[in-house]
Amino acid sequence: MGEIELRSATGDPEVDRIMRGYVGVFETAFPGAVRAYYLTGSFAEGTAAPTSDVDVNIVFKEGALRESTERRMALQLEKYCNSLSRIPVGAGRYQEHDLLDFGDRGSWYDPVGRRVYLKLASHHLHGEDIRQRIPLPSAAWWACSLMAERYGNGALRYLAEVRGLYGGKGKERLAFPLRYPDPDGGFFGYDRVQRQSRDGTVRRTTRGLVRAILGGANALVAWRAGRCVVRKQEIALAYRKAIGDQWVTLVETADQLGRVELGYLVPEDAGTRRRLRDLCAAALEFENHFLAAYREFALEELAGAARDAAWLPVELAGWLLLRAVEDRHVPAHVEGWASQGGIPVQRQGDQTLVAARPCLEAWAAGMLGWVLFPGDERVAHGLSTLVNGETAGVRHTARASLAALDAVR
Repeated sequence: MGEIELRSATGDPEVDRIMRGYVGVFETAFPGAVRAYYLTGSFAEGTAAPTSDVDVNIVFKEGALRESTERRMALQLEKYCNSLSRIPVGAGRYQEHDLLDFGDRGSWYDPVGRRVYLKLASHHLHGEDIRQRIPLPSAAWWACSLMAERYGNGALRYLAEVRGLYGGKGKERLAFPLRYPDPDGGFFGYDRVQRQSRDGTVRRTTRGLVRAILGGANALVAWRAGRCVVRKQEIALAYRKAIGDQWVTLVETADQLGRVELGYLVPEDAGTRRRLRDLCAAALEFENHFLAAYREFALEELAGAARDAAWLPVELAGWLLLRAVEDRHVPAHVEGWASQGGIPVQRQGDQTLVAARPCLEAWAAGMLGWVLFPGDERVAHGLSTLVNGETAGVRHTARASLAALDAVR
């Protein structure tokens, strides 16, 4: 194998060297097994900050990595490659069927977001480019991903992260209305997340705050305007054009000051610190504005599920159900688990389908149990109705959400 040539480069010599190294290592370890390599995230968008990591996505050919030893080997290679780099590297590994069709295998990872980002916001690094063959999910599914996804780049993940509630066992919950992470802190606790910079130093950042604001704004654009915005630098303008409410200035300030000017870092000079503190002071009201919209979205999904008699591919159904139960250790065969929970499953040709209504009901019930709205009668009524429903899996999720709600009243 000769020198690795990248189909697309970032212009950053160190990042390009890292990507060539990743490609070379995996091409050597898995000859002929990888279909393509892609770069996503800040370095693909041209918005990298001093604490940004490199997001490399490896798409294996169908049938590769079937053995557990091969999967473990890929994980170990990623670990060792990362240890050689000053810049943290996040690697996503997929097989072709994880991207080209909504398939018969459940997935913990967001099946909507990964397709949207790879198709619309990636750089093709090496191999055969398959982006034209990746199906683009609908705007409605994109809104679901942005509104409710709490382990990827959704607003919920960052609202939890700045409050020390991310990365645990999945049982931590947000309660509405939110409070400042640290009311007595110089930046109200929004600078609690630390990240390693390229020079090796660990810096305090407001990354969680900025990403929560931009993520919330993008979710509202997707839900209310049906628009698919995938690059961070485009969110503020899209929000101004599509929503145009009293929060436009806050969203633009978070983007320009927090992301562009400061690169998420906490500044040293007094004047800029005052500007950042003003942003942090105003952020809480927007966070609660977003959660109020989140509540309406979840209730709307509950009402829509009651009218929905369609069927979903296992991959989408599994994503909804896995999020509902907040458990990464549910069975890998989602269709079997769905049947055990009383959720209808059928075969249509070569594809397994799962009834959409109970999946969406369980998912919405889970949404209203992860963000709690004490004293809200509509939420309590919606969950109580599901507790008395006909599907065991939905009843279980609704009961768990009601118990969590009762605990904070």
